[in-house]
Amino acid sequence: MVEALKSGIEISFKTVIKIEKVRHGWVNESMGDAEITRSVRFDALSRIYRLVRAGKEELITDIFEALAGMTNYEVKIPVYPDPVRGNSYRVRVRTKIDRVGLTEPLRSIIFFSSFWDVETEWARGYLALQ
Repeated sequence: MVEALKSGIEISFKTVIKIEKVRHGWVNESMGDAEITRSVRFDALSRIYRLVRAGKEELITDIFEALAGMTNYEVKIPVYPDPVRGNSYRVRVRTKIDRVGLTEPLRSIIFFSSFWDVETEWARGYLALQ
């Protein structure tokens, strides 16, 4: 993927975050969610990586810094109803390559390639109220 990025291909990640109230022996209750899309591409002429996150473009010279910007998150997600101390809450996160961000010729080619079928499993963690 690093080589694809260095060759000028734009790479986009879509991350889904879900917050749930844990209800043992029953279906968990959805309390909030967010979908975040980030993309990065290398501009060979200026030798700069263009990272787009939160709708703003950042110019970065180091590939590792650009990739870190794709995967480091600080997110505020509104939840409803308000959390209650004593209840259990869980957050689930999943990231996948967003094929929509790719150019049309690449979308047609990667449709037949499993190399670009990159999707994480759901990562889970519990939230603590403070």
